Amino acid sequence: MVESDASLREFTLVRIVDAPPKLVFKAWTNPADLQWFFNDGLPADEPIELELWVGGTWRQKMVLDAETDYVTGGVYLEIVPFERLSFIWGAVDGWPKIDLHDLREDIVITLTFMEVGDATELTLTLRLAEYISEDRVGEWLASGIREGWSRTLDRLVTSFNPERGTRAPVVCGRVLCDTGCVLVPEVRQSGEDSRRFHAAFRALTLVDRPIPGRCRSVRPLTTRETHVHLQELTHFPH
Repeated sequence: MVESDASLREFTLVRIVDAPPKLVFKAWTNPADLQWFFNDGLPADEPIELELWVGGTWRQKMVLDAETDYVTGGVYLEIVPFERLSFIWGAVDGWPKIDLHDLREDIVITLTFMEVGDATELTLTLRLAEYISEDRVGEWLASGIREGWSRTLDRLVTSFNPERGTRAPVVCGRVLCDTGCVLVPEVRQSGEDSRRFHAAFRALTLVDRPIPGRCRSVRPLTTRETHVHLQELTHFPH
C-alpha cells in the first residue's frame, strides 16, 4: 500500500487489487459492480446512476449513519477502457457540489489500471485546481478527503480478496537516495519479513536526517517520478 503526497494540491494512493484490470475497471464503471463503494454495512436505498461516456455523470448515494447521507460521484473527462478513468469529483446537489451548467474542474480524480501478473496496480491521483485558493485547499485536505479515499480503495481491495483487507499490503513503494540506493520492497512475505520491510520503508521516508552508514539523504519520489514495481528487492541498504 502506497500513499504519497506530490504537492499541496495533489496526492496519490496506490493499491494492488487481486483481479485483472478488466474486472477492476468494471468495478468502477458498472452500477451492478459498484456495491463495494458503499460504506461497510450501509448500502443506500437508491439505485446507482452511471453514464459511461465523456461528459456523462455518475451519481451514488452514500450513507454515513441513520441520520446522514449524501450523493457523490463525478463527471467523466477521460475513459480508456481497462487503462485509465478520469472524472471531476462531485454531484449536482451532492458532495462535492458541482453545477453542470457551469462545470469547473475543481477536483479531478484520475485512476490508472496497470496489469501486474494476475493482479492490478490501481493508482488514484486527486488534484485540486490551481485557481483554488491555498486556504480552500487547506480546508479540503483538513476535511479528510485523503483518508476517505484511502478507506474507499481499501474497500475495493477487500471486495476482491476479503481475507486480505488492509492487513497485508503488497507494495510499500520506491525510494531513491543520492547514493543511488533503490528500495522496492515486495511484502507478500508474512511475519518478521513484512515487519522489517515496513519498518525500513518508514525509516527511509519519514526521517529528514541522514542515516549513518547508509545514505547521506533520502527523499520520497514525487508523483511524476514514482513508479511502484511489484518485484523482488533490487537493493536494500542493510
